[in-house]
Amino acid sequence: MDIARRQDVTSTICLAVPTVAERGEGLLACLSKIAALEPASGVNLHVLIVQNGVPDVTLDLRIPELADFPFGLTIVVEPKRGIPFARNKALACAQQHRFDYLGFVDDDAEPDQAWLRNSLEMLGDAEAVTGPQIPRIPSDTPERLRLASVYRERRFPAGKMLTWAATNNVIFSLAFVKSHDLWFDEDMQTGGSDKEFFLRFTKAGGRIVWAPDAVIFEDVEMSRLTMRWIWAREWRKGATEFYIMRSVMGTPKALLMCIVKSGYYCVSAIGNLARCAVGTPQGLTNALSDTAHGVSLLLGVSRTFRPKAYI
Repeated sequence: MDIARRQDVTSTICLAVPTVAERGEGLLACLSKIAALEPASGVNLHVLIVQNGVPDVTLDLRIPELADFPFGLTIVVEPKRGIPFARNKALACAQQHRFDYLGFVDDDAEPDQAWLRNSLEMLGDAEAVTGPQIPRIPSDTPERLRLASVYRERRFPAGKMLTWAATNNVIFSLAFVKSHDLWFDEDMQTGGSDKEFFLRFTKAGGRIVWAPDAVIFEDVEMSRLTMRWIWAREWRKGATEFYIMRSVMGTPKALLMCIVKSGYYCVSAIGNLARCAVGTPQGLTNALSDTAHGVSLLLGVSRTFRPKAYI
């Protein structure tokens, strides 16, 4: 990685985009939006593409989206297939080359033109900043799906301190991470390694601030607009929760928390079923989502019911 450092630059940011070979067009669309980012004063941006699950680089630097890329660009591979392996590869590369900050965006998402500037304006003296990933759902999608809570982005007041962030939209201090020897848990190949990482991040004293105007957009594929996909997603989220919480609060508290949260989601499911009676189109969808989440919170305590690894 050849990184040019200018004397007027006060901070250097490595923006990581983990990807797999199947992403193709989505990745190029993401990189086109990154290339169009408004510059932030005093910041040098370098983009790091981490190709996961392949032995060698397969991207051709001569394609238009890469040939005229306005920022520094590096492509590396992480042969071990799995999200936490790719995230740790990015973290290791960024530390090796002494960047100040590491950011992550998904390879099928598109940052708003002002994303970088808005993120850094809100960051201040905090150790991390995160913002919303807003789903773009086709207008002809049935209301029972389009209005479902599973597709709703997180919302908080500007500047609110959070306990965790996701790697779909985040920038964080590498000095803080290095000083506390924080890495993504590579045993968490079923999902949630980013939430678990940032829970340990805040437990160590790191501050994560919310930037509502630092927006990432995600086009929701038709394959994700089904009841089956919603069930699988919420089951995965609930079934990994015990492992995540156990790492930051110990087994007894994590077990109690799973029981409490399971009860909450089950009650919410009943409430959403009741809303079906008054014509709420997304009531049944939300009830299914809450049921999957609530039941898997308890069953996920046992490895038998945890989901399979994915990327």
